[in-house]
Amino acid sequence: MVRESHTSPTGGSRRPRPVTGSNARYDVYLQKWRNSRLNPARSIVVIVVAIVLAISLATPLRTYYQQRTEKEALQAENAQLVKEIKRKEEQLAVQNDPKMIEEQARQRLLLIPRGETGFRVILPGKKQDDNVQQHVDNVPSLSLNGGGPWYRDLWRSISVPDPNQKTTQ
Repeated sequence: MVRESHTSPTGGSRRPRPVTGSNARYDVYLQKWRNSRLNPARSIVVIVVAIVLAISLATPLRTYYQQRTEKEALQAENAQLVKEIKRKEEQLAVQNDPKMIEEQARQRLLLIPRGETGFRVILPGKKQDDNVQQHVDNVPSLSLNGGGPWYRDLWRSISVPDPNQKTTQ
């Protein structure tokens, strides 16, 4: 089996050789593959470039999706905070209402406007001491030692007159 190689005098590309025998198809295929654009060296270069591009794009894409998820979470939190602010503003508007202030003063501080008569309902089963209001006569004299909590001593110091001090008019 003799194979001939045909090359041009200028050193140009090779032409397919005439092949004889049973391996003709394989030799034709091999010759076409050698002359094709994607030879093994080019294939390896293309694969390496593709891997480098995939690696270089993976980090920015991961960062993008992570920031997008974080943005959605912050937007949801922001919407929740806006709802809470609206609720607090409504609550503040209700608390600044003069009728609400008067009602709270009546309930919490047991204040009674002038001209009205106050009374307290004594419920059965409660101790009498809890239901009895203290009169000024029953308040013990102010002591510097502090006979109770600080707020009680402070209130007594401004609400109960000192018996030793004479009032001048």
